Amino acid sequence: SPGCVTPADCGADTDCQTQTCVDGVCGSDNAELNTICTDGTGCDGQSCECDGDGACVATSCTDEL
Repeated sequence: SPGCVTPADCGADTDCQTQTCVDGVCGSDNAELNTICTDGTGCDGQSCECDGDGACVATSCTDEL
């Protein structure tokens, strides 16, 4: 499979995950746990935080992970 040239070749960045491209190989950097984010599901009007694994979750859900 073809490798990447730029991080954009690897997908879209989110509040909790940034795509990377190193030596033609896609990767990602996850935001730290409890980083505030706005693009998660179920966050309507609620503050959400990153779970440390690249997902944005409503803060009321973080204790269920």
